[in-house]
Amino acid sequence: MLKKIGALSLLILLVTVITVLSIASNNTYISGETIVSDYTSIPVDTIISDYTNTPGDTGASSYPNTPGDTGASSYMNTPNDTSASSYTNNDTYTSYTFPTLHITSHYDPFTVERNFWHNGTLSLEGNNTQFACFQDADIRIRGRGRSSWRVGMDKRPLRIRFEDARPLMNSHHSFRDWILVADYFDRSLLRNYAALYFGNLMMGQYSFVPRAYHVQLYVNDQYMGVYLLTDERDVAQGRMELESNSNPVKSDFFLQLDGYPSEDIDENEIIVNGLLYEVRFPRTSRLTQGHIEYTRDYLATLSYAIRKQCFETIASMIDLDSFVDFYIIQELFRNPDAHISSVFMYIQGVDEDRRLFMGPIWDFDLAAGNNITPHPMRRGYENLHTMVYNYWFRNLMQIPEFFDAVVYRWNEVSNYEIPKMITHVAQVSLNYQHEFERNFERHQILGKYTWRTPDEIIALDSFIKQVDFLVGWLNGRTNFLDDFFNGNIADFDPLWTLIDYHTYDRPIGIALNGELLQLDIPPIRLHHRTMLSLCELANIFNMEAGHSAGIAYLNSGTTVITHDIGSSFLTINDTRINFSAPTIMINEYVFMPLRFVAEPLGYRLEWLSDIRAINIVTNM
Repeated sequence: MLKKIGALSLLILLVTVITVLSIASNNTYISGETIVSDYTSIPVDTIISDYTNTPGDTGASSYPNTPGDTGASSYMNTPNDTSASSYTNNDTYTSYTFPTLHITSHYDPFTVERNFWHNGTLSLEGNNTQFACFQDADIRIRGRGRSSWRVGMDKRPLRIRFEDARPLMNSHHSFRDWILVADYFDRSLLRNYAALYFGNLMMGQYSFVPRAYHVQLYVNDQYMGVYLLTDERDVAQGRMELESNSNPVKSDFFLQLDGYPSEDIDENEIIVNGLLYEVRFPRTSRLTQGHIEYTRDYLATLSYAIRKQCFETIASMIDLDSFVDFYIIQELFRNPDAHISSVFMYIQGVDEDRRLFMGPIWDFDLAAGNNITPHPMRRGYENLHTMVYNYWFRNLMQIPEFFDAVVYRWNEVSNYEIPKMITHVAQVSLNYQHEFERNFERHQILGKYTWRTPDEIIALDSFIKQVDFLVGWLNGRTNFLDDFFNGNIADFDPLWTLIDYHTYDRPIGIALNGELLQLDIPPIRLHHRTMLSLCELANIFNMEAGHSAGIAYLNSGTTVITHDIGSSFLTINDTRINFSAPTIMINEYVFMPLRFVAEPLGYRLEWLSDIRAINIVTNM
């Protein structure tokens, strides 16, 4: 029986959805089942009960979209019934269920080692006759993910591999590998789904974007919750359609930006400007040292051109459309990983048509306000992230040709694709509310801290409140970005949006052994840390300093400090130190945390309240 939805909760959510749609364009309103604006009439995306595809539905064609279902209205029993029970429809509840996956194995896949492949069987059940349901297909299973595996111990992601390739969920192609995303840290269970749905709307016509379907997962007959079944990001027809070649100049490449390098790197990994890239294709014997050197040189050449903001060279090396769309998706969701991990790209084409493409997009469970940071302002939607932290896009967005391309594309998608995505997500949450809420009966984390959970998320103690927050956040984010891209925010410098407000209204001085210093470049406050420019640090501590190719350094003769600009760690005489405030480069000035430079050099810091200054004291 369909669980009743509180009338007030539903009303609030519906009002939120309507608000999202009404402000997507200055002159947009809802007429029947159609959004009408100054520019276009857009059928409101309707959410289905059986996860089928509608012929002719382009964009996110692999997602639910069936005529006849009008979202929340499907819950009504009688037209005139205004009680809470009017939001239930017991006769049709059976159609509002997710497909069910049953995994059977001699092992518990959540307690064995993550990389341990083990045998099992998989069954797919559902009341939708259009699905190719099956029983006891032979599979191999292993864990996947890093933080999601390490921290989300009660609900971990899995990778499944069929013995024989098969299609799932109306896929037009057969594949062996599929992913079960846990979404343990996302209490809406919709952030990854929303991003992939939006990505298909934007990029699905010319690039591979993983499809996503919610499923109920059982392991050895135990209910494990709602998972997101998605494509694996691998090379295959219907996914990443790439071809290898023994000649690196003619070969396609599939790459992943994978964080910062450790002491040992694998043979298929390269380091460019202090960042680690994994070559995911070609692999094994097809990947030669020549391929490795080619990809390293290609990325290094492109990175140099981006830093120099040489658009002619950049345009000859990247696919502009994919870079623009990738940036908009990452910035809209304010994805905290967009500069450091789960960033995929591929090289394809020959001769003058050879380009680097961005995608597929991946990993948004900590996006859209769901990531704790040292300063609450960083979690809001009125700031930029990808443009500030990803040094490629920080430089690209300062190039007029690229910025104009982003603005043009933004004004296209903000009128259609973004409202469509937000409406779709809200309706999915209503249509499948019972299924989502059952997940939290199994995993009782609502109102509790898990990992990197901000206070405002912890405060929301119901699934509907979580969805309301997500819809409202995306709504506000859309408005902010619309103002930013169209120049409606006066005196707005994106690189300064990270700096604490009292940098301006309550400036802090710097003193050395009690004597106030006169600095040419004043300090700034970032994430509650006092940051000094590299040149001022060099003057204060009598060091040589400089930066090149994304690496900053300070050298006193006995102490050498190096740092990858934009990262949250530095290296002091081969010892790595993490800190909470990443460095930032503004107008060619590199700002670094004062404390993490002073203390390793033998100084201590103290606060002089009478003159509002940080005193650098030489230890005797």
